[in-house]
Amino acid sequence: MQLVKLIYDLVYSEERRRAGMRLTPAELDRLAAVRAVVEGDPAWNRRRFRRLPILLPAMVKSGTLLGRALLRNISGGGTYLVSSVELRVGDRVQVKVGRAGEPQYTFPGIVRRSEHCTYDECFHVAVEFEGIPLEIRRGAACGQGEADELLLADEPAVAVAG
Repeated sequence: MQLVKLIYDLVYSEERRRAGMRLTPAELDRLAAVRAVVEGDPAWNRRRFRRLPILLPAMVKSGTLLGRALLRNISGGGTYLVSSVELRVGDRVQVKVGRAGEPQYTFPGIVRRSEHCTYDECFHVAVEFEGIPLEIRRGAACGQGEADELLLADEPAVAVAG
């Protein structure tokens, strides 16, 4: 989950900066440090951010569709996941990551690639993060109830006691 928190901090700060919101000197320093860790190397990789391997259960929502997913990698620009629900290119989605009793992070995004694989009957999906991920939830595991307490984070790195 530390990797998810790191990426969440990066996306949150980048989106705030792009929206014209002022970042404090401490936030700018943290953003520079995180970017140094996760940015791709343009000399050998066309991607802006380095893909970081991860195997983490998640929930994915698109409109009224809600299903389980498994994150396979994550970066400052998006995630690659395997989903139990059909997601189509252009669909707006929310990817929610977190275990019961821990902070849960929601990343809004848009589907850029989706392939149905007959060998596992799942959809292999590339999601580009889009927008500011503002919410952290605590309580039930992802997708197990709407009774979770919604916390609007002033700072993305908020630790929530369970």
